[in-house]
Amino acid sequence: MAQPDWDSRLGRMTSTLIAAGVVPPESAPKLHHAVTSFYRKLYIADNYRPTSSLAASTRLTLVRAADSTGQVDSLGEDYGVRDVYDGLVDIHIMQGTHESFVTDADSSVQLARLFDAVLSG
Repeated sequence: MAQPDWDSRLGRMTSTLIAAGVVPPESAPKLHHAVTSFYRKLYIADNYRPTSSLAASTRLTLVRAADSTGQVDSLGEDYGVRDVYDGLVDIHIMQGTHESFVTDADSSVQLARLFDAVLSG
């Protein structure tokens, strides 16, 4: 049975997961928040189209995670940046994931060194 709106669909999904014993009833608010946040993230990423772009003389540096192949498959090597930008795009590939860039000390140092090298020209 189709639900008329987002809240109804989410409520139905939550109650189904609780009834099936997948999540405990006290987790319903957290599940609602997590699913809504994830949906909004996907919606924004899929629908964002900038109304203006950077000047083509601006050089853009993009750092890609070597372990994020799913994003490369769906968005392309440059994550779709060249679709909205006419200037030069430098793509650097680092080992790890986007999360490890922030949480792993070695990756953070490597990223900081990359930024220093890019900024110093």
